[in-house]
Amino acid sequence: EFSEDELLALLQTDPDAGKRWAWGQAIRDLMPLALLTGARENELCSLTVDKVVQLSGAELLGIAVLEEDAKTASSIRRVPLHPLVRPIIERRLAAARATGEPDAPLFPECKPGGPAEKRGYYFSKRFTEFRRDVLGAESDGLVTFHSFRKCFGTFMRRAAVAGVSECQLSVAQKLMGHKPQTITETTYMEAEMPWKVYEAAILGMVDKGMPEGVIEALT
Repeated sequence: EFSEDELLALLQTDPDAGKRWAWGQAIRDLMPLALLTGARENELCSLTVDKVVQLSGAELLGIAVLEEDAKTASSIRRVPLHPLVRPIIERRLAAARATGEPDAPLFPECKPGGPAEKRGYYFSKRFTEFRRDVLGAESDGLVTFHSFRKCFGTFMRRAAVAGVSECQLSVAQKLMGHKPQTITETTYMEAEMPWKVYEAAILGMVDKGMPEGVIEALT
């Protein structure tokens, strides 16, 4: 995962400064989303209007990873959005709805590409350029966009150790789209937990697991 200093350097650098990097707004928006949802790069780049969910009685909005974008069957899931990133989704959602297309992409700049025509294909290249410029070429082979996902897992564990029961491993696995590792989980436990458990995990992760400096950088 990224160190705290690396996270701060990435989050506090304006991707549009001096027009040095392409796709500045996408980079700026997708970094916090990855950090606070644990979602994979292509899952986020592929978000559309119909993949933003509002459950009845829920405190938080959510995003859905559907079969067409899921890496595995376990990756099909819904993840609550922390209030820190809700403005990003609301801004993107409003622009997408304005197109009149029911399945309009939230990140239209992320055009499909590569052998599998994935929306994360070209974005990955642009983020790599940004990351190298900010952290140096020596970060190659050590950190990637996927490192935000690893930070999410680390912050979940820290929050669990700090006493947030909803951040336990079984919940983190569900939120990250990982297959349960034991027969007990796969055979004898409910496949889905209540949405409020996921909400509490996301809120608790930030409150008890995330460094204060990173929270300030996201505010």
